[in-house]
Amino acid sequence: MKFDCINHVILFGGGDTLVRFALNLLGRGYHVEVVTAERRREDPIPMRGKIVPLEDFLKLQKILFHISKDVNTDKAVIKKITPQTMGFSIAASWIFRKEFIALFRGYLLNHHGAPLPWFRGGGGMSWRILQNYRPGFNLIHQVDEGVDTGPILKMREFVYPDQCRVPQDYFNINIEREEEFLCQFLDDIKNGKDFHLTAQAKDSGSYWPRLSTEHQGYINWNWSLEEIESFICAFDDPYAGASTLINNKRVYLKKCCVDGSDGPFHPFQNGLVYCKRGDALAVALREGSLIVGEVKDAQGRSMMTEIRLGDRFHTPVQYLESAMQFRAFYAADGLKKQKEKAIAS
Repeated sequence: MKFDCINHVILFGGGDTLVRFALNLLGRGYHVEVVTAERRREDPIPMRGKIVPLEDFLKLQKILFHISKDVNTDKAVIKKITPQTMGFSIAASWIFRKEFIALFRGYLLNHHGAPLPWFRGGGGMSWRILQNYRPGFNLIHQVDEGVDTGPILKMREFVYPDQCRVPQDYFNINIEREEEFLCQFLDDIKNGKDFHLTAQAKDSGSYWPRLSTEHQGYINWNWSLEEIESFICAFDDPYAGASTLINNKRVYLKKCCVDGSDGPFHPFQNGLVYCKRGDALAVALREGSLIVGEVKDAQGRSMMTEIRLGDRFHTPVQYLESAMQFRAFYAADGLKKQKEKAIAS
């Protein structure tokens, strides 16, 4: 597969990697346009020491863009596609349909930050934190009618450093790695490389659905200490945090770590705040202590000074059941409403 006929690129999606790729494409003489969704227009983008919304960044950089509800039927998008157009998806909000894919004649690609056929789907970094899976991947594959099932053009593997604990840590590493990888892809094109397409194995792999922190991030205090720590880490920055109740109020926990210097404790002590260590809380669990560095309410206000020794973090069973039954589906304008009624916060 060669790209010598391509002079126009439509980028689908949002985020820092997409805008960096757009700037690199422009610097190499490509005509570039961005198609994003309503829910991505406020994506935070670093610019000259500040953070600006994606929409403002694109305007300031004079990059053409379009907000689309559904690219598959959007005539304003379809009419832009020519025989010289490559489509490139980076965290796009849509599932591309057969007829739309066909318009690109094989030149609709997707960047996926995980190994394929493993870790298809969404919520990838949170799922991998839960599994303590530390290999990192940059991968470009051709888009087909499945979800992350198309043949692979280019891939690279690396290992995240031990300091990475929460999603934002991994994202910070990804930004540099992804830009470097995508620039290598552009260098390959410039050098006339003929890419070999490698089909994915059809009888193996895994798929993980997208997540909603608000609906699914409830802590089960009957899990082991390590399982609770990894769960809280998985919903830490840039997300709102894993949630639970204390004194009948919903709160969100972040900045947690395991400490084995005290305990073990009896299961009846699970969730009890038994000590304050500086600005952190020590919470009892069977295997030891969970050190909690940040507790906030639904409005983002710190609850640390309001929590007293002897208070207990607890998540009622109905909240846990609702979290397990909930499945997050996202449309271009955000999370779709579910048939299951979520527990009120």
